Amino acid sequence: MGLSMDRDDRFLNQEVNAFLEIDCRQLALVEHYQEVLTRGAQSFGDIFYQYLFKFPATSKLLGEYTEKGGDLARLSQKQVGHLLALLTRQNDPTYLERLKHVGEIHYERNIDPVWILGAYRLYQNHIHSLVNHSVEIEPLDRAPLNDCLNKLLFRDIGLMLEGYWYAAMRSLQDEKNKVDGLQRRISDLLTNIPQVIWSIDVINNKPIYVSPTVEEISPLSMKLPIPCLAWTVKNDRPMVEAAWARALKGERAEVESRGHSPGGKLLWFKRTFHPFIDDTGTVVRIDGIMEEITETKLARNRLERMATTDSLTGLANRALWFDHIKQSIAVARREAGKQVVVMLLDLNHFKYINDTLGHPAGDVVLRQVSSRLKTVLRDGDTLARLGGDEFAVLLPMVNDARAAAIKVAQKIQACFREPYMCGGNELYLGVAIGITSYPDNGQDADTLVRCADMAMYTCKRGNATHQFYQTGLDEPYRKQVHLVSNLKKALRQHEFELHYQPKVTLSDGRTNGL
Repeated sequence: MGLSMDRDDRFLNQEVNAFLEIDCRQLALVEHYQEVLTRGAQSFGDIFYQYLFKFPATSKLLGEYTEKGGDLARLSQKQVGHLLALLTRQNDPTYLERLKHVGEIHYERNIDPVWILGAYRLYQNHIHSLVNHSVEIEPLDRAPLNDCLNKLLFRDIGLMLEGYWYAAMRSLQDEKNKVDGLQRRISDLLTNIPQVIWSIDVINNKPIYVSPTVEEISPLSMKLPIPCLAWTVKNDRPMVEAAWARALKGERAEVESRGHSPGGKLLWFKRTFHPFIDDTGTVVRIDGIMEEITETKLARNRLERMATTDSLTGLANRALWFDHIKQSIAVARREAGKQVVVMLLDLNHFKYINDTLGHPAGDVVLRQVSSRLKTVLRDGDTLARLGGDEFAVLLPMVNDARAAAIKVAQKIQACFREPYMCGGNELYLGVAIGITSYPDNGQDADTLVRCADMAMYTCKRGNATHQFYQTGLDEPYRKQVHLVSNLKKALRQHEFELHYQPKVTLSDGRTNGL
C-alpha cells in the first residue's frame, strides 16, 4: 500500500488504523497493560545488537560505525526508546511521523529493508513472550492483545518503509533530474553543433542516438544501418558503403560524398565512422560524425584547378599535361599494341600581334585558338597550354600513332585557315607541330616531350605544317651545344690568341685599318 507523504497526518493515521482494523477498544487494551509490556525493555537493546552482530553484513556496518566514533550504547538506548514508544505512544502523530523520518535515515545510511524487518521480528518475539508468559495478563486478553500488537508492529513497519521508500524515490528523482538536466545541456550543445552526430547498434540494427541537427540537413528519413544513405547521390553510395564495410571490420573510415539539401541544393559531406569493439573483439556499435564540407571542397577544387589549369584559357597546364602523359604510358604498357602520341604546337607570327596590338589582344587570340583546337579533339585527348603561344596535345591509346597524328595535325592546321578577330582586325596565324610517339621515340614523358620540341623547331625552320621526330633530328642541336660549351671552356682557360691583320689601301699601299 503506497502512502502519500503530502496528506494530512491525522487523516493518514486514521486511514492506516482503519485499514489495519485498529480500534479504540484494542488501543485501550494495550494502554491497560503498558506497565507489564514495558518490563525488561532495557535488556532488549543488548539482545538486539547481539542478534545484529551474528550476520556479516550488519556486523560490518556496525564495525564501520564504531570505527568512525559511533557509540553502540547510544544506539542501544534508541532501540529501547523505540520499543517503549511502540507500546506507549500508539496514537501519537509526532511519533508516527518520526517513523517515516527514521526510514529516511535508514536509507541514507544504507540500511537494507530486510534488516529492518529482522529488527521488528525481535520486537515481536520480545512482546509476545511477555504477553504469553505474564501472569498479570488475563488469559482472555492475550489473543486480542497479541493481535493488536501485531497490527501496531505492521503499522510501524509500513510507516518506516514508507519513509525509506520515499527517501529512495526522492534520491532517484534527484538523480533523474540531474540526468535530465545533463541530457538537456548535452542536447542543447549537440543542437548548436552543425555536424550530425550519431551512434548505431550494429548488432540489432537500431539507432542509439542521432543529433537533432539531422533535420536541418535534410528532411528525408534515415536509411539504416548506414545513416543518411538515402540522402546520398546514387553514384556516391558505393564509396559510402565501402567505408561502412571497413568500419564493420574494426577500421576507422572516412568518406566524402554528395547529398541533397532540403532545397534540392547539392552539398558535399564528410562521414567519419568510428567502430566500437567489445571485449570479444566484435564490433557492436559504430559512432560517427557527418559534417558539410561544401565550401571546403569547392575551395580545394579551386586550388586544384589553379595548380593544374591555365588561368587564361582554362586548359590543362604543363604539370597536368605531363601527368596525363605518364598515366597514358602506364596504361599503354599494359595494353599490347597501344601507342601514345605527343604533339607540341607553336604559333607562327604571334609575336607580331603582341608587339603591334598589345598583350590584351594576344590574350583574346589565345582564347580563340584554344576554343577552336578543343573542337577537333576527342573527349579522351588532352589539350594544354604550356605558356606563351605554345600549346600541346596528347592522344592516348591509339592503334596507329602516325595515322592518328597526321589526321589530328590536319584538323589543327584547318583551325588556322580562317582569320582570328580582335578589335575589328583580321589576324592570320600559322602553327608548327612537332610529333613524337610512345614507344617508338621514347619510354617516358620527358623524352617524348624533348623529342617533340626538336621536331617542332625543325618544322618551324623548314616552314612545314608538321614534323615527326626521327633519329638524328637533334644532331645539329647537339653540335651547337657542344660548340658553345667548348668556346666557353676555352675562354675560361685562356686558350685563345689575338692576332691583328692589317687592311691596306691598294692604290697607295697605306694601312688604313686592321
